[in-house]
Amino acid sequence: MPLIAIEPYELQQEDTDITQADTTASVWGPLFSYRAPKGRSLILRPGDFFSAAMYDTAGGFTECSDTDRFRLVKKDQTGEEIVPITGDILYASIKGSFQDIDKMFRLPITREIEIAEQEYLVLEAYSVGLGADKDESSFSLVCRSKRTGG
Repeated sequence: MPLIAIEPYELQQEDTDITQADTTASVWGPLFSYRAPKGRSLILRPGDFFSAAMYDTAGGFTECSDTDRFRLVKKDQTGEEIVPITGDILYASIKGSFQDIDKMFRLPITREIEIAEQEYLVLEAYSVGLGADKDESSFSLVCRSKRTGG
């Protein structure tokens, strides 16, 4: 019988299973894509916390506009089938203090969502002015991790 461990987890842009890409203006694009490794899945629960510091591709740490939009989506193992996790979220709602949990955005989901091994959790960006910059932007998602082992 496999051993299952569910524990607190904080996903950030530096995670080794994250792929990063700059986005372009006026097009939805994946900024950060997390692929759950074998033996691990993420569990998102109602009220889990998300925070971000997003910067545009102008360089020099020019913060994204408060009206730029972001969303979290789940993709299957092929990356083809997309399931929305959040609707469009204004940057003004997710920018906040990574230190003060009271200033972090709570996921507006009503049920638990599992990102199973080899599935993707993707943070997409839509910026009217410029794209979002992968190297200057950062995020934190406080959720749960489920590990299975023999």
